[in-house]
Amino acid sequence: MWRTRVFLPALLILILQSLPAESLLSSYLSNDLDLKNLALEVQKSELGRQETSINNGLSIQLSTGTAVFRTAGSNSYVSFSPNALTSIPQADNLSFSVTSDIKIKTDGTSAENTSLSLSADIISGSMLSRKITFMKAERALLEAKRALQNRALAAEKEFYTELKSLFTTAGSIISAQQDLYDDTISFEEIKAKGYSISSSKYRSAEMKVISGRHTVETKQRELEHDCAVFASKCSTAYGPGSDPFSFLPETIPQTEPADVTAFDAGMFTETEKAEWTHNINTLSRKADRNFTLSGSAGYTFANSNTDSDSADIGASTSWSGISVGAGISIPIEADNANPAYTLSASVDPSKFRLTKIKDSRNKLAAEQELIAIESAKTKYDTTLVDQQTSLIDIQWEKKTNAETYDMYDKLERDMDKWFKAGVVKESEYLSAHANKELYRIKLLVNDIDLIIYNNTTKLLFCRDNEITE
Repeated sequence: MWRTRVFLPALLILILQSLPAESLLSSYLSNDLDLKNLALEVQKSELGRQETSINNGLSIQLSTGTAVFRTAGSNSYVSFSPNALTSIPQADNLSFSVTSDIKIKTDGTSAENTSLSLSADIISGSMLSRKITFMKAERALLEAKRALQNRALAAEKEFYTELKSLFTTAGSIISAQQDLYDDTISFEEIKAKGYSISSSKYRSAEMKVISGRHTVETKQRELEHDCAVFASKCSTAYGPGSDPFSFLPETIPQTEPADVTAFDAGMFTETEKAEWTHNINTLSRKADRNFTLSGSAGYTFANSNTDSDSADIGASTSWSGISVGAGISIPIEADNANPAYTLSASVDPSKFRLTKIKDSRNKLAAEQELIAIESAKTKYDTTLVDQQTSLIDIQWEKKTNAETYDMYDKLERDMDKWFKAGVVKESEYLSAHANKELYRIKLLVNDIDLIIYNNTTKLLFCRDNEITE
């Protein structure tokens, strides 16, 4: 009776049905809140990209300006300064504006300083800055999609890592049961030889059995606890009294090993990230120009500065701490009117020093980024060897375990026949059966190791071709 109880879990592996690993995995992934959260992050990043496109596209602004109302009999009036602005950032910050000062009196309406103006950057980093903004928005969306893609693999890896732990515990129970069975047989032999209960040999053998039984029961309870927790993550029923061996899947999906050398070295996650960082930062440094130049041209109706319509031309430039702006309004109609000139200038001496510091800091940052790229490439070489070696170890272990399993499978079938024929003891048959089950579990663990290896390998690289919209 005792022998049947000890080996019952191992026998149940063969006769009780368990849920397929794929079914458990599907439920496990559907319960992963990180996956759901990252799916929402992808949607948020898409909205962010759309927002960036709108903010950097064609812009039209209309405004009435501040209206002033005055009530003073015949001198009552309403005045306001409406304006309209159209800007096209992608065309060197090209913008067209219309402004006017309008006064409405009881005796009529007048308008002055009605200005049409066209301005654009001649030398600046605005176009490049806009490109960088779009690139960062696209990158944020891509990284959100990558995070979702990688989380699915990472969650699958976590699933099989937990399942591997369950199988490992199950294997340790079978090994502990074998030891307990052997110790019990030895104890029975000592009792049959008539040793005294108080003798050291008797007490030592008895303690081995008690200790072995405690070890088996402890591991059994551990497996029951872990199976219950794992089942809850898979939304699978696992109540008190459930047998953990019947819960564990009988098979693991077969998969081909991922060839780490088949992946593009440039898409090694750390290398790709380091190169992207260097490229975007290089563009940002290039966009942050020390020298800028912009110009404008327009036409003003009833210009109060020239007492006539005027053609307006202006330009502004800045270099480090110096800023200069100049403009001229040329009268069109009045013969005696003179042009109106505008001039502005400013100097900030501290900016000269800050510019030198900025240039030095940018140079150091660029050198650090190049070091980061080289470091990532070095890590790729090390990782390549590590993954290749890991795969060789997994394949070697599976081959060895398969050969041992085949040996014990044949031995178990032979022992079964010999035991029924009375040629061998039951203990010999049960030992062969337990060893067969132990190596069956080891083969399942090997299959899990290969899946974990594949997931680990894929997570090392950016796989944008696998991302679905």
